This record gives sequence, C-alpha cells and structure tokens, in this order.
Amino acid sequence: MGSKSDKLKTELDLKADSAQKRTVKNKTPEISTEPGSVKDLAGSQTFALERMQRDCLKLFGISKSTFAGASLGLTGEFTIKEIREKINKWQNTKIKKEDN
Repeated sequence: MGSKSDKLKTELDLKADSAQKRTVKNKTPEISTEPGSVKDLAGSQTFALERMQRDCLKLFGISKSTFAGASLGLTGEFTIKEIREKINKWQNTKIKKEDN
C-alpha cells in the first residue's frame, strides 16, 4: 500500500492535470510569429488588442507604448491587417504645431 506522501503526491498531480486542462481549454490562440505565418493570418483570424500588444514587437516591429498610442480608444478584436493599418495611419499623422 502507498504511504500518505504518495497519496498526497497523486492528489496534487491530479489537481495539476485538471488545472492544466482548464488552462488549455481557456487559452487564447497563439499568434505565430514565424516568417510567412503572420501574413497568412493577416486577413482572417481576429485577436484581442491585449494579445497583439504582447507580441507587438514581433508582429509590427513597434514598442508596446507605440502600440498603446496607435490603439488608444479601440476595443474588441481585430485582424492583424486592421491593426497594422491603424498603426501606419497613426504613425503617419502630422503633428500640429502650436501657435505661440
């Protein structure tokens, strides 16, 4: 028969397995950053802004603060192509000079 420590270890393993299954079930889709794969996703799959911000350097070549500025006021999910267009528009916006 197993000892108390073996029983406890088995129970902990079962809890860990259960937690891992829940995590996998609720996991947001990974955004592949392999060459060519971002282009393949560009017009099809949508992602939450927070998810794209995590990999904004790999996806768009920009910092998180630049991503935050370009996506200010946006909510919901977008395709990579849609966000890339918003980033480009935001980066190309002319800065207004103040009259002193």
